[in-house]
Amino acid sequence: MNLNKSLFLFSVFLTCLLTLNIASAAVETTVTQSGADNDEVMKGRTFIVEASGWTGDCSTGIINFDGCSSCSLSGENAQKTIGGGATSVSWTTVSASQSATAQSIKVTVSSGCTAQSADSSNFNIVLPPSLSITASTDTSSLNAGSTFSSNINVVNNGETTARNVDIDVSGTGMSLQSGCSVSEIDEGANVGDTCVVKASTGGSQTVTFTVSASNADSASDSFSITVIGGAGPPGNGNGGGTMGGGPGEAKNASRRPELVPGVGLRNNTKLQTAIEKVLAKGKLSENAISNLIRLSNSITSNVEVTRNFKAEGGKSELSMRMKYKGDRKVENFVVHDKIPKTFASSSDNVTVTAAGAKIEIVEKDPEYIFLYSGMNPNQEIIITYSVDQEVGASVINETETSVYGENYEGLPPGEVCIAGEKRCEGNDLQECSEDRTGWRTIETCEYGCDPTELTCKGAPPEVTPVTIDIGKYWMWIVVVIVVIVVVILGVVFAKKRKKKKFKLPKPMPGMKTPPSEFP
Repeated sequence: MNLNKSLFLFSVFLTCLLTLNIASAAVETTVTQSGADNDEVMKGRTFIVEASGWTGDCSTGIINFDGCSSCSLSGENAQKTIGGGATSVSWTTVSASQSATAQSIKVTVSSGCTAQSADSSNFNIVLPPSLSITASTDTSSLNAGSTFSSNINVVNNGETTARNVDIDVSGTGMSLQSGCSVSEIDEGANVGDTCVVKASTGGSQTVTFTVSASNADSASDSFSITVIGGAGPPGNGNGGGTMGGGPGEAKNASRRPELVPGVGLRNNTKLQTAIEKVLAKGKLSENAISNLIRLSNSITSNVEVTRNFKAEGGKSELSMRMKYKGDRKVENFVVHDKIPKTFASSSDNVTVTAAGAKIEIVEKDPEYIFLYSGMNPNQEIIITYSVDQEVGASVINETETSVYGENYEGLPPGEVCIAGEKRCEGNDLQECSEDRTGWRTIETCEYGCDPTELTCKGAPPEVTPVTIDIGKYWMWIVVVIVVIVVVILGVVFAKKRKKKKFKLPKPMPGMKTPPSEFP
């Protein structure tokens, strides 16, 4: 009985080990982003998706965004080749353009192994940290060389913890002596502190406090103070800045968002209609839409954007400075810009300035497109929105921008494309020829051509269970042998046990030495 029980428990233990080992060999998909909180990614910023832990010698990995509708890649293909012997595959330019909850991303590995898929753990798409700062002082004037105290309050208007926060003070003759010690600010939280500043230069001085974080754009606030005595700044004995305005009057913020290609054009009929109006060339054909998306993929990486926000005197201004760093002029350059309703509930309340652009309202939410007849290398454009109310600086994190182009200018006669460019023509993946005079088919795609990624679509994942490669589980063969040995030893042990003793009946009369027991 004891032996049987021991063998049963031992077999259960081995079964559990085998189950755990098989589970550990399954493919796993993870999502990571520097500076993000656990189980979250920040909207509009790139993050990494990695798959690892598969069984077999897989050579192809495909990322799937069915569980994250606003996720996309920038400059990477959805299908990747896995190098021989590699144990992981990753995509480093994934980003999400919409806030959402319970999102997931799937990766499938195949080719050379049984197809295996895994969804990432659910994650939320949230706004990155958005910092604002107010600074004030009870000191209106002081002698040069003296110190004064300033009260600062920093607010994180975003949905992600601001990390490695630093507060700096600037101004002619101003130096921070102590305080201003803030390291981290939770989402939606505010932190206050007292900063001691030394004033060394005489005159009416502007004191500026700037807060920054490793995962957020900086923000500043200023006030003026009179410093008596001491040397004035070179060239101006009265010092910099102006009096008046009061402490904490202005709210400022700036950030440099990362653009993603405008793949949403294909399913956005309102945006298509607005582009048709500004181009004035009739209804966009499927090829025209594909061409706009193709150019968006081509030029987005060469566009640098800076957003600035300020609110003072009962007004708010949101501006965008865009610089094109490509080496070839883009004809009919289109900027698509969505402004949050927290800035203005309708385009009727917004004053828009965009020198040299033809402006069209896509929706009154507000949402606009701007058409520039050409965008030259190193050219900068500025688009400004203003409203007659003061709003929070967090609006700077809620904008959405994409760019499109109709064509590259300067192609010599007979050239119809740029060497090396790709496009989808039905199921054919085509590439521009070396002499730029036409397109050549480089592959006929069995499962269709992806016009967004400009690659052949991969085969649908095989719906088959993951098989176990016995060759990889040699140690379990050893375990089986050990089990067999244990069983044999158990049998031998059982035979050697003493038989149960039993008593015989009383001896018959006449027996001299009755045996008492038999072994």
